[in-house]
Amino acid sequence: MRNLGFIRDRMLKQIKVCLNKGNKYIEEEFSNPLLFAIKPIIKAFYNYNARVELEKGSINNMELCIKAAVELIRSPGKEINEIIDKYFNEYFKNDETAKYCDSKHKNFKFLYNNTRETFKNQVIPLVEMLKCIDNAENYEELSVKTFKTPENARKALSMQLNSMEQGLKKIEEDISILNIPIGKELILRILKKGFNDTKQELIGDIDLIFNKYLNKNKLG
Repeated sequence: MRNLGFIRDRMLKQIKVCLNKGNKYIEEEFSNPLLFAIKPIIKAFYNYNARVELEKGSINNMELCIKAAVELIRSPGKEINEIIDKYFNEYFKNDETAKYCDSKHKNFKFLYNNTRETFKNQVIPLVEMLKCIDNAENYEELSVKTFKTPENARKALSMQLNSMEQGLKKIEEDISILNIPIGKELILRILKKGFNDTKQELIGDIDLIFNKYLNKNKLG
């Protein structure tokens, strides 16, 4: 599948961008000169420990999304929930937010189900993009030829973003679900900054991509 190469490359780039943002958020959080002594410790932990785990988990979950989408295409008789259930336990184990949450907390079941919904909402548009038979030269053109209009593309994106946002709101509602000894508020702030920045970028990218290719076709 030629489309698979475009999708995998795009997703890998997005993972790298998100990981690099981690340093930016740490710098912002520790801009207070009174915290200068612990900032190097936090940055070192992120760069040499947390970042490695984040990258590994994100790439593994990317591949699980792709596997699920490919299996749905190759096994049209299977229900999507059957495929999602097949891969979800592994997906959940790789999810970095879930790793830091207390499995005995009253809101953990919600988080578990919410993460499953996020996984499902990531797989659905991948199926559509992989099934697209129109010739495309790159990921951006593939997006336009798959979703046809920016409204359709935003709808597919919103399904993913809405479930992610609900998960963050549930953590914010009762931060005690985070199973870490210190820095719960810091972790939550970084999660929210990362989500909000990525959300705005992805929404903005849709209009840029569609304007680029629609104008190209008009000129052509």
